[in-house]
Amino acid sequence: LEDEWGNVIPEKYYSVGRGSTIITFTQAYLNTLAKGTYSYAAYFTDGVTKPIYLTVGSTAGISIPRTGDATARAPWAMLMLAALCLVTMLRRKESN
Repeated sequence: LEDEWGNVIPEKYYSVGRGSTIITFTQAYLNTLAKGTYSYAAYFTDGVTKPIYLTVGSTAGISIPRTGDATARAPWAMLMLAALCLVTMLRRKESN
């Protein structure tokens, strides 16, 4: 794990959870940081992560980037259902 300036963060200051990339910083490390937003990069055997952001202190006036997929699923599900209905109707029509 490296910070945005390329400094390697000693393993005693964080733990890594299984599954998704879950990094938990120790309170001792957090106490060394001034208020603000910091970025980190985690290195794995198959590559490096996108920046991981950590905000310390108040978030007032700080723009925090959204993560994850914000795409609405309902319209896609309805489109798939409509396509399935259309395919079913066309197959029934062909068999008659």
